[in-house]
Amino acid sequence: MKQGEQTREHLGRWASPEDEQRYRALEDELWREAFPTPPERLTVETDVGPTAVYHWPGAGAPIVFVPGMGATSLMWASCVTALAGREAYAIDTPGDVGRSTQRVAYRDAAHLAEWLDETLAGLGDDAAHLVGASYGGWLALNQAVRAPARLASISLVEPVGLAEFRRARFLLSGLGLFVASRLPAPLRRPVAARLRLPVLMDPRVTQMSALGFRRHPFRLPPPTLLGDDELAGITLPTLVLLGGKSPIHRATQVRDRVQALLPGAQVEIFARAAHALPISDPALVAARITGFVDRVASGT
Repeated sequence: MKQGEQTREHLGRWASPEDEQRYRALEDELWREAFPTPPERLTVETDVGPTAVYHWPGAGAPIVFVPGMGATSLMWASCVTALAGREAYAIDTPGDVGRSTQRVAYRDAAHLAEWLDETLAGLGDDAAHLVGASYGGWLALNQAVRAPARLASISLVEPVGLAEFRRARFLLSGLGLFVASRLPAPLRRPVAARLRLPVLMDPRVTQMSALGFRRHPFRLPPPTLLGDDELAGITLPTLVLLGGKSPIHRATQVRDRVQALLPGAQVEIFARAAHALPISDPALVAARITGFVDRVASGT
């Protein structure tokens, strides 16, 4: 195999232009419904490739969101709406299903931190309050460990990387959600209500998830468990929001480890929530993040 072919295999991209067009049509429809006045879309040139960033102008210190694996900035729409006029950005990670373009394969986790540092530099001089969910939470942790200079704080929403990943439970949970999404609407409605996931009632969301999973391979470096020294070495103000019913880890185990190694961190468990906190509890997540950011910005 030639080097060029080998490199292309490690780039996250759509299997065909038609697949991406189908995905974008669904995504754009949901964007229009979430924001009749659309956010500004910026492009930040980085070594990895042009990075798409959505911008909502407003007051306060800038809050910057990164999505989870297999998601775009759209996953933060309800949280951004609940921010009520705060300055906010949302980044599509190159190599995933968003509008960023990956032109260079990531070497490792350090290269990911270099990409995100370049992206944050392109957004201005203000230190960012970085918020990440799931894999995005690991991106925020990775940034805090490897390149924290442009950060004011990190907020981790159901992050991977703080405890052993329970892969089997996660896959079973995903299978359950897939089955639920295929139920007739009268049967799906009580499941969506019990899980507090109204998106299960929207076939466009499940179509996007299935399309991305089948037609856009994930080529980013896999998340790793932070060592005790790495976690204890984080000096940034840190907020951790966890779902009590999370399938990816035991929330109490994560809480205990964070409090032992980062005694200044703020940790909260939402007892009834699972892994999709930004979607199941967007108003609460937004309230916790803005309260935390304001305290950090004011030095209290």
